[in-house]
Amino acid sequence: MGVGNYTITNGKTVQVDHQQLYGDYNTEDGFEWIEGEWDYQFRFNDFISEVLELIPSSYEVVDEYDHGESSKIIAENNLYTIQIKDWDGYVALSLAIKEDDRYDAGVHPFAQYHLEKRAAILFDKLATCFDLRIPCGPWTSGSYEVSKVA
Repeated sequence: MGVGNYTITNGKTVQVDHQQLYGDYNTEDGFEWIEGEWDYQFRFNDFISEVLELIPSSYEVVDEYDHGESSKIIAENNLYTIQIKDWDGYVALSLAIKEDDRYDAGVHPFAQYHLEKRAAILFDKLATCFDLRIPCGPWTSGSYEVSKVA
């Protein structure tokens, strides 16, 4: 049995298959574009750079680690963080609501209300460069469909 889909608390996630980052995979040679261990990190960092070029200008680039979600925070604004997690067979890219103790729900109600739309805007933009997938259940995923909200 696999590890299941990566999910994030108070957020939305899309998936980018490893083949888009590392090339086609075959059992004898591994990934097409990977010759050594450093190639994985180089290609992963290159992917992060591509994502950062596509995000809205309202986000500030950061390099932090979210211990609660075990993911890398690559950008943030007042309400949301954009996080990346290398998972089993894909990279998970998430838009997560920042915690805010001033509210009963632990997050800003405005951020919670607009999460779907903000995620769609971000993911639609990413879909112009990557074939995205979305979690459909604990073990399955399906193709991301552009919502055209932006």
